[in-house]
Amino acid sequence: MSSIPVPEDILINILLRLPFKSISLCRCVCKFWRTLLSNRNFVKTHYDLAVEKNYPNTILREYVNSKQLIYSLNMSASECEIKSIDKLCYPFESKGHVEILGSSNGLLCIRAGECHDESTICIWNPTTKEYKKVPRSPKNQFPSDLVPEIYRIAYGLWYDSKIDDFKLIKVVGFDGDSTRSGVQVYNLGLNSWSTHELIPYYVTCNTMRSGIIVHGSLHWLGKAGAKSFVQLCPDVIVSFDICDERFYELTFPAAVNNQDFSVGREIGVLDGCLCLILRHSSNGQVDLWVMREHGVKESWSILFTTHALHVDYPFMGNFLVYAFENGELLLANLFCFILYNLRHDRAKTVTIPGICGLCVPASYLTSLYSLNSRTYVGQDDRIIDLRIMGDG
Repeated sequence: MSSIPVPEDILINILLRLPFKSISLCRCVCKFWRTLLSNRNFVKTHYDLAVEKNYPNTILREYVNSKQLIYSLNMSASECEIKSIDKLCYPFESKGHVEILGSSNGLLCIRAGECHDESTICIWNPTTKEYKKVPRSPKNQFPSDLVPEIYRIAYGLWYDSKIDDFKLIKVVGFDGDSTRSGVQVYNLGLNSWSTHELIPYYVTCNTMRSGIIVHGSLHWLGKAGAKSFVQLCPDVIVSFDICDERFYELTFPAAVNNQDFSVGREIGVLDGCLCLILRHSSNGQVDLWVMREHGVKESWSILFTTHALHVDYPFMGNFLVYAFENGELLLANLFCFILYNLRHDRAKTVTIPGICGLCVPASYLTSLYSLNSRTYVGQDDRIIDLRIMGDG
């Protein structure tokens, strides 16, 4: 029992509104507080409150002297104002290269080193600095006539509320076969892989961008049953329903099928809706489509066409970094960032100190989720966190 003369429900209500650093200190107060603040329900509720506030940290990667660095940006929700920018130390940073394979509930899945090397894939909590290595996926889980192609792999990370655990999905392409892909699922709590199924889709291998989570589903660009590799320009969005664990496809807007978008296709999230960003190969014009009702083809609507961007700022990137409450969008370009005002159809370049536009964004919210690995980034961090972290 607590010796503090405050009802437990009121105490929890107060503690839930504290930032991570304050909670870490509170865990050192006494055993009761450590148990209370490490309780799974407390951790989940604390994260849900962070979601309501909607102040995500944006992750950007940058090359400096042949080494890749990760920066965390905290921006004002109302307008393009950077409140803070911090360099993050990540697991296996000495490898010099890092890719973000997925993001969910404050956790990131990253791979350090070579793009085909699974030995340094790990799930990492940037808030607590804790990480857990993911074991290599088995190579014998598919029929013997299907040979996995190490350069054709897509990933996605999600939180499964039914089992209160995280899963990493891996979509594998096969050598010489463009008509289907294999699916493997890693369960964080069980620390094991399982084979899910074979799906009749070629999923675009873009390790720069992980699966996009919208309305409880993961999404990738793909192609349904392509007969040859020369026909692999994506024309569908492959969706994986997290609750039902099944795949289905979302079609592109009808108007898109008859136009030339042979380069520059990306998906993202805008105001909680799935969005599709397309760049015309003929003139560099960029269109942004939004699916207002998830899964309904007729609900696609075009939000803007960036004629001005092509004229004044050659648009070589398709990545949506952030959508602000005032109707402005921050877009990643080749050598800079572009701030586009939807209401006034105006654009201007934006400089983020030390970072060019040649990067792919990800985001995360502050999270107390524990990986129960007892491994942390940095020796000093490990000593401190082992003392203050509970069992989670």
